Amino acid sequence: MALLKKFCQQKWRQIIKYGCIHYFNIMEIRAKITSDNIKEIAKRFGALKNEKHIKLLLFIEENPNLAMDDIHKFSKNNKLFLNRQSTHKALEKLTKAGFLSKIYDEKQNKIVYRLKI
Repeated sequence: MALLKKFCQQKWRQIIKYGCIHYFNIMEIRAKITSDNIKEIAKRFGALKNEKHIKLLLFIEENPNLAMDDIHKFSKNNKLFLNRQSTHKALEKLTKAGFLSKIYDEKQNKIVYRLKI
């Protein structure tokens, strides 16, 4: 949660710096933690310790059903990940942690990513 708060504060500073108005979603993530699922929760939220992963999640939340090419284009333009392989690795980590789902879209004839939470 602290990383998300830090990201939002940085985003707000960018908005003020460039003098434009930009509305963006704030994502809220909740989890029930018990003694039985501590390891699972730690693993899941471990994927969020990287600020770049959080930015990808926020982008996918605003733009659902995007293919890898579109997500990598955003990633490269915003200097998150320069290599396609790095973007793919981040998406796979977020998918494995349960934040994203991969679905085959027959219209686009590609695998698309959606927010699962």
